[in-house]
Amino acid sequence: MQEGLANFATIMIEDFGLNETNSLITDRTFFVKALKLIRSHALLNERDVCSREDLDVLRYMTAFRVPPEVYEQMDNILRNIIQDKKKAR
Repeated sequence: MQEGLANFATIMIEDFGLNETNSLITDRTFFVKALKLIRSHALLNERDVCSREDLDVLRYMTAFRVPPEVYEQMDNILRNIIQDKKKAR
């Protein structure tokens, strides 16, 4: 799961060129909240351990943190990360 979150950040920064000037994806707050949200999703699904499928909740955090053209691709980006594919585009 941590590798999936790291892959997500890498894709956002390297593939889409997101940074502190054009998004809120790289701030520390995002990663702290993302981990809490991912853990909460696992608990709601009666699991004590997070899995890659829990990364799907990142779509709710990114709605207003990334440019609209990136968010439009979020379903595919997350699906590919969950399926463990390096490239999402």
